[in-house]
Amino acid sequence: MKQLKRIFSIMMLTIMVTVTSIPMEANAATKLLVHFIDVGQGDAILVQYGSSYSLIDTGVEKKYSQLSTYLKKIKVKKITNLVVTHPDADHMGGADLVIKNYGVKNIYMTNYSSNSGEYKEMISAIKKYKVKRVNVKKGSKISFGGLKANVLSADTSLRDSNESSIVLKLTHGKKSFLFTGDISAKVENKIAAAYDVNVDVLKVSHHGSSYSSAVSFIKETSPQYSIVSVGANNNYGHPNGNVVNRLNKYSKTVYRTDKKGTIVITSTGSKLTSKTVKTTGSTSSSSSSSSSSSGSSNTTKPVGSTVYVTKTGKKYHARKCGRGTFTKATIKAAKARGLTACSKCY
Repeated sequence: MKQLKRIFSIMMLTIMVTVTSIPMEANAATKLLVHFIDVGQGDAILVQYGSSYSLIDTGVEKKYSQLSTYLKKIKVKKITNLVVTHPDADHMGGADLVIKNYGVKNIYMTNYSSNSGEYKEMISAIKKYKVKRVNVKKGSKISFGGLKANVLSADTSLRDSNESSIVLKLTHGKKSFLFTGDISAKVENKIAAAYDVNVDVLKVSHHGSSYSSAVSFIKETSPQYSIVSVGANNNYGHPNGNVVNRLNKYSKTVYRTDKKGTIVITSTGSKLTSKTVKTTGSTSSSSSSSSSSSGSSNTTKPVGSTVYVTKTGKKYHARKCGRGTFTKATIKAAKARGLTACSKCY
């Protein structure tokens, strides 16, 4: 009898050890919601994990009311972390207002600076509201309410604001998200060579620009969802038609904010679902959907848009691209000179 009891005790102990050693699915108890907010021609991505809210970029300042209206709608009162991928106005133009109105505790950015008014206003707000500034680099980790995102790139040595973009990979259980800022195909390829970029959700780089989203990179990522954050009838021709075609080829579903409004991806850690929320200027009503939204936009050129030109150059640029002395001009004036869009910028 004693021998039987001993054998039984050993068996029970073995079962207990085996059960407790089985790895539980990470983060399965808490859902992750990622809101790709429609802010026109720009990026603003809300990461919601439990009761914690973090924001990746803010869009331009003139679209802040659209951003804040959406945040109010879903009852966001505090944003703990703000990530500024790079200091371009369409990504951080509303940063000072977000800092002022949402009690931002930490701001993650690179040491790549800008002389723009929006950048100076953001720096002033950081100081005024005593926000902790964290300069990140490749290999850094950023916490989103307990979830850790890995920084895959933040290369300020490239001396270009877009190329210096903070690139983040966020993993929730078995599902992963890749946020790419405005990087080009050159940086995409570097990242793909160094990391596993086969992800479930891809924030398409630079609003679907022709110089990003290389075929090899999109094929490597092969996402379930590709999200293009872009303004309707923008003056850059975003998203590029060829980019849209390759996204449709290698993604299960392609969403565009100009067509669908705000896109919300929910992860349980093992499954993803999506819904769209109509916002002013988008062409779709609120719905839950997994169908593809594709096609390049028919673009017009707003008269007042600012571009960069050189005295003798034949192209107009979205930024100070390459060598030369650049001055600002309206796109109307640039076209009147016979200038055409730079293929690298657009």
